[in-house]
Amino acid sequence: MNSNDFYYTLSTISQTLAGAFAFLVAVVLYRMQAIKGALPMLKEKASEAHSEYIRTTSSSDKIQEQARKAKDVTHEEFENTKDKLDMIRKDLQHSLNCTAATIGVCFFGLPWVHFLTTGRMYYWSCFGLLGVVGLALYCIKSYIPLVESLAE
Repeated sequence: MNSNDFYYTLSTISQTLAGAFAFLVAVVLYRMQAIKGALPMLKEKASEAHSEYIRTTSSSDKIQEQARKAKDVTHEEFENTKDKLDMIRKDLQHSLNCTAATIGVCFFGLPWVHFLTTGRMYYWSCFGLLGVVGLALYCIKSYIPLVESLAE
């Protein structure tokens, strides 16, 4: 491997991660907006179910039990949606941190490629390049939960 191989590998990794992450962020933010837009409706639905439960306190046990179950289901649906939104935010932040770190390492290494690939530094730079490739693969792996959240 010569210095051009190192240079183009680092350049390709940073460009690929930047493009993939930019597309993923656009799609995930659109999905988060849709989820966030559904929260007020779910909150209102849970509030109505709670009001119905309160109105049925003087009704028969069967009607009261049905109202309680409806209240519990809508409240659980609201909480699950909030938790899903929080999980997407956390996964997005983790992916952003990982991607930014990898792109930063690539950009830092690009000007030093010629120096790092000559003489005694060559073998160490091979290990460094493997580390950057590993970090890039880890970044791509961190995109998986975000893609899965889109499928739900």
